[in-house]
Amino acid sequence: MNRETISDAVGGIADRHIAAGYKARAGRRSVLWRSVAALLALALLAGGMWLLLTPKGVTVYAYAAGTDTELTDAGQSFTTGSVSDEGELTGHPLMFYLVGENIEKVRFSVKNQLINFVDLTEQRDEFGFARNFTVPYGERESEYSFLVIDWNPANIISALRSGRYDAVREIPAEERSDIIVMEITMTGGAKAVKAVTVELRDDGSFFAVFDDYRIGEKDDFVNRPDAEPMPREDIYANGEVAIQVLDRNGNEIVPEAGWYDAGSIGSIRVSWNGREPETVQMFTAPTGTEMSEYTQLLATRVVKTAENAAVFGPECVEGLNMNHVWFVVNFDSTHILTSEIINIGDLAE
Repeated sequence: MNRETISDAVGGIADRHIAAGYKARAGRRSVLWRSVAALLALALLAGGMWLLLTPKGVTVYAYAAGTDTELTDAGQSFTTGSVSDEGELTGHPLMFYLVGENIEKVRFSVKNQLINFVDLTEQRDEFGFARNFTVPYGERESEYSFLVIDWNPANIISALRSGRYDAVREIPAEERSDIIVMEITMTGGAKAVKAVTVELRDDGSFFAVFDDYRIGEKDDFVNRPDAEPMPREDIYANGEVAIQVLDRNGNEIVPEAGWYDAGSIGSIRVSWNGREPETVQMFTAPTGTEMSEYTQLLATRVVKTAENAAVFGPECVEGLNMNHVWFVVNFDSTHILTSEIINIGDLAE
């Protein structure tokens, strides 16, 4: 089973799908920018587009990666990722990119959580998960939609998993919200400040708004120093995945003729080396089937800081009878590791 099959089966954002969409959009938008000044008045009157303008006349759009949903000052709900009451993160709550004309550079600053810059063209430095950094954009506007910002609610997840809050609805409003400030410099010196404000709702979904922003005294997080670039080989140094099937006493189980007995499993420990991933997911498919068609996501574990393993308990294998099982370690939307396939069944039958 290859990486594309797994990503499609989960319903996640496969990088090949993202890139294909970007390439299709690039040609269309290059024509749009040449005529936007002439159409501006008409567009505003018609109300068919949300054009976000600064007093200096700089026009910048923001779109959600993978879905191409435009972020506007009216706000937009997102279903690409969610957080459960137990602190499990599914998908990516907010991944977006900017589109404009002649953007020279953008400085990104996030207040409470973490952001990750991913250059799908692999031409620019990256920083891993950080809070402040500056990204050069340059003259090639067709590349802008390949420059993705991935917002990660790390502190919210930690608060839920630590037991500080028992449910999403108990988290105070100020801890549920976050803001990403973008200081945008255009070729020629024009400048604009935009911001994405994002809020976690009671049901674990997210709502985001993109609008002009004025940096004030309360925004001291903008004054933090920029993160230093990281070598790409360090950021994407994904290690190997190892699986240990343990009984209820923590002893490793030896498979019988290549099969593990579901009734004897106390836990399955999935470990890796290399950088810290975001989540580990457990998948299954009945034996004797085309796995890509019958694949099911059984469970997701959010990786805590400094951990190099995720544990899946006996509830994850309950009811399995002659099933292939494997695990996917998600470092980000474009870099994953897939474990070997193990066989689990009810051998008592």
